[in-house]
Order: sequence, then C-alpha cells, then structure tokens
Amino acid sequence: VMRGYEGTPPRRAKYLRDALHGSIVVEPHEVPFIDAPLFQRLRGIFQTGPVYLTYPSARHSRFEHSVGVMHLAGRLAARLADLAAPGLPREHVRAVRLAALLHDIGHGVFSHSSEKVILATPLLAAQLDPALPGLQPHEKVGALLLTSRPMRRLFEQADVDAEAVVALITGDVAAVRARGLPAYLAGVISGPIDADKLDYFARDSLFSGVPAILDYDRLLQSLLIGEQGIQLSMAGAGELEKLLFNRLTMYHALYNHHKVQTADCMIQGVV
Repeated sequence: VMRGYEGTPPRRAKYLRDALHGSIVVEPHEVPFIDAPLFQRLRGIFQTGPVYLTYPSARHSRFEHSVGVMHLAGRLAARLADLAAPGLPREHVRAVRLAALLHDIGHGVFSHSSEKVILATPLLAAQLDPALPGLQPHEKVGALLLTSRPMRRLFEQADVDAEAVVALITGDVAAVRARGLPAYLAGVISGPIDADKLDYFARDSLFSGVPAILDYDRLLQSLLIGEQGIQLSMAGAGELEKLLFNRLTMYHALYNHHKVQTADCMIQGVV
C-alpha cells in the first residue's frame, strides 16, 4: 500500500501479449472486470468447444478471445469516432470496450455445446425468461450476470451504464438508442461486420491450422457509417469477400466437422 494513501491503491493499465494481435492495452478501469472470478472462469472454457478433439491445437479459451474482441472493438470505435460528427464521448467508447470484453461472460462449459444442451432440455430452457435481452442462451445468462449486484458495483466504479453494455452485446438497436448511444454502435459487437467475428475467425484459424486471410487495417480504413449502421465502402469489397470466404471455410472445416457434431451429440447424451 502506498505510504499515506488511504483506501484501495490506484490501478494501472496492464499490457497483455496476444498471439493474434500482439500487445493489448487493458485500461485501469477494465482491470477489475478481468480480475473478477466471473471473467477468470473463461480461462477454462475452450473457445471452440469440442473442436480440440479433432484439431488438437485448438485449445484457446474464451478468455483470450474476449480480450482480443475488446482490442478490436477499441480500434473500431476509434475509426468510427473519426467518421462521426462530433466524434464519440469517452463514456461511449468505454461502454463499447467493456461490452466487447464481457460479451461471452454467460458461456458455459464447452461453449456453444452447452447452449445446445440447454435448448434440448425443457427443464433448463424453461429457466431462461423470454423477456431477458438476447436471443441465444449465453446472451440471456450474460444479461443476468452483468446486471447482478456485484457486477453493477464494478460498472459504477468504472462510470459505465450496465444496461448500455447489455444492449451493445445483444445488438439491440432500440435499446442502444434508448441508453443515449448512437444506434450504429450496436453493430460493433453484434452485427454483419463486428469485432467478435473478426477475432474468432482469425483466432480459430491460427490455433486450428485451417488457413484464413484477413487484412484488419484495410477493413478498418473501408468502414462507413450508413443508414443501416456500420458499412463498408467499395474499397473494402475485397476484404468483405475474404470475410465471407473465411466464414464458409471455418464452418465447413471446423465448426460443422462431422466429428465435432458427433462430440456435441455425445455431450448432450451425457447430460
């Protein structure tokens, strides 16, 4: 404890070395969220669920993916701030980065495999209130967790609106606008060209060995703010083609691999 200092010592920014993005800066107000047990548990949840049974090196976790999405969301927000008039307030950028960091907080063991178990089990599916924000089970669980009392305390300390973060995670344009944020920010975490997809396509490719190519810098330079939200100029058409090709490749070779689907069925059978 600092001499003469009363209370909690001030936090400093942290620097994480990521295999995909290089050095990632974690701002001081973001550190408590990463340190929280609720987020630390993501270290033990594989990003691609049972894919590692077929691709042995695909053992990366939701933890590093979430940090990577936060990094990309920060880059997207910075580019959008340059395009928008009169830019983006600091609190909006904070909300976007925290939404990216916490977007997978509701995931369970084996990632999406556990969601399939929930949906296939009436007793479990009935526990999720249809009125909760989000379409997928992990989004609804995440909304419950992020608006719980312990997490609200962290949001208050960071001076960020918890409901705005939930709205950004679920891509709810109306809710994002209702919280006072520009509607186009709803597409940063959940949209056709979002930070989540940009990270997991490249990260899953890197650790599985299934080739995928994407130029982040070119894609960011091609961003536009249109009537439908975040869009690309014609200069980004080539990168959009790569993104679509990557999606087809990853789903065919990785996510929908017949052995991966078999593992999903086995997990459901065990439960």
